[in-house]
Amino acid sequence: MKYILNETPIRTSNNFRINDIKLDLELPTKSNFKEFKVTNLDSNKTIIQYKYGLNVKSNLGINLPDTCDATINISKSLDKPLILEYDSNDVMLSIKIGTKDNVNADVIIKTKGNKYNMLVINSYTGNNSKLTINYINMNEGNSLVSFNKSSRSNSNTTYNIYDLCGELRIYNYENYDSDSNIKENINNMYITKNEDVLDMNYYIKHTGIESNSDICVLGCIKDKSKKSFKGTIDFKEGSKKSIGRVNEKVISLSDEAISTSLPMILCHEEDVEGSHGVSNGKIDEDILFYLETRGFSKEEAIKYILTTKFDSYINLLNDNTLKEEIREYIKKEL
Repeated sequence: MKYILNETPIRTSNNFRINDIKLDLELPTKSNFKEFKVTNLDSNKTIIQYKYGLNVKSNLGINLPDTCDATINISKSLDKPLILEYDSNDVMLSIKIGTKDNVNADVIIKTKGNKYNMLVINSYTGNNSKLTINYINMNEGNSLVSFNKSSRSNSNTTYNIYDLCGELRIYNYENYDSDSNIKENINNMYITKNEDVLDMNYYIKHTGIESNSDICVLGCIKDKSKKSFKGTIDFKEGSKKSIGRVNEKVISLSDEAISTSLPMILCHEEDVEGSHGVSNGKIDEDILFYLETRGFSKEEAIKYILTTKFDSYINLLNDNTLKEEIREYIKKEL
């Protein structure tokens, strides 16, 4: 079936071929998801409930039939990150993560598999709360992921996305905030190889005063892969004294890999600050030569340089075992 997915909030020239992604997909009709493998669950602070067989909408422009809805209510601050793992083999899953007021929580969602992973994550951050959601994608098949976020005043929400593999990966982020003094961050690292297709569409709307947002993306593309990044900061009326930034850095290891980027700032208010930027290039030959003179092979030098760059994102994870697993995976892929 033919789909038009991940449409940008504002259309740009069709010549850029970035307004949306057109695909012919045979999506699963039944979800194989059962339950998470859970680590660090404190039942006095967190409750996980499951409902099965639901029809769920996603921002991607596609519905998920026969979906499992996992609701995670966090009532008190967590001492350790809550880790949720599942196999992404023809899975349709909706995860709702919410915190009460004055709560600090860190949630890690990790998936592995080789088929379809169709996922919707809805987060809610209470007043004066801080919620960090880490999503680790090790699914070698097709991933269609939608992130939806809402929060209350004086809250801080961060999404750390570790996109490591997959033939087709589509990501969408949109916020639904209305309060003031809200902070939100998206930190996204990715690797594409072979003929992978990666499409990211992140849309942050500022509606209240003194809100702050950052979209930071770092990726490595190689072989004949294709990557599209769309990052939009939208200052709505009433968002005075708000700040928003979009930045992507792309490292290319192949002349045949294709990278397309569209950072946008939309403004309907005065007294706001917005910035955007994209850098796209290869590894500095002088740095490579220096490392080779110190005994590194060229392959080892490239791995060292890239893992060092990715480390600023990997170190955001609050779990040493998963940090090392991601580092080893990157070394293997590169």
